[in-house]
Amino acid sequence: MKTQLIIFLIAFLTLASCNNNGKKSDAYGNFEAIETIIASESAGKAIQVLFEEGQLVKSGDIIAITDTTQLYLNKLQLATQKDAIKTKLSIFNAQIDIHQEQLKSLRTEKERLKKLVADGAATTQKMDEIDGQENVLLKQIEAVKMQKNAVYKELDVIDVQLT
Repeated sequence: MKTQLIIFLIAFLTLASCNNNGKKSDAYGNFEAIETIIASESAGKAIQVLFEEGQLVKSGDIIAITDTTQLYLNKLQLATQKDAIKTKLSIFNAQIDIHQEQLKSLRTEKERLKKLVADGAATTQKMDEIDGQENVLLKQIEAVKMQKNAVYKELDVIDVQLT
């Protein structure tokens, strides 16, 4: 209670000590301001402001232009990354082609060996080795195809970032 009384007295004395030198006030009433926070859709330094303080703006109006240099450089970087990823695809395609040729050659050898085994001129051990090599090549082809699919997903990620 005492603190409220002291605050009231200080406020009263402060107001009573003001001297207006006989001049009358030129304004009366309450002054209100609505503060609005405006956020940019893109990061960057504002390089041009297209409105003045106190000017009425509508939703959707362009009120400032920001420096988009960093956005442009990021876009160039993403495009370069996309080209590098596309290069990986051609490497994977070449690997698949190599494995397919090896498989074709191995299957030709397998057919020859089948004839030799049927005539009793070769053992089944060699046939088992060729079957094992064929299985390895088929699995290598599948592994490269899976890596290729992962690269397609990387391209999808880059495309999303570019939009």
